[in-house]
Amino acid sequence: MRDKDKAIDPLPDSFESEEKAGEFWDAQSTMDYQEYLEPTNDKIEIGERVFEVQFRTRCLTPRGNVR
Repeated sequence: MRDKDKAIDPLPDSFESEEKAGEFWDAQSTMDYQEYLEPTNDKIEIGERVFEVQFRTRCLTPRGNVR
């Protein structure tokens, strides 16, 4: 649910780059911009899934010490 006292950044007419658009939307909720959304009949097909996994490794030194 939207906080009524929260300041909403104005929606730019355009973005300088895809990266700038990504930065904007990473910091916003589309729910705050519902008045700009329009229904569509577009079909989206996802070709592959990519999973990003972070892990730590331990290395043994030649003397058998763990670093």
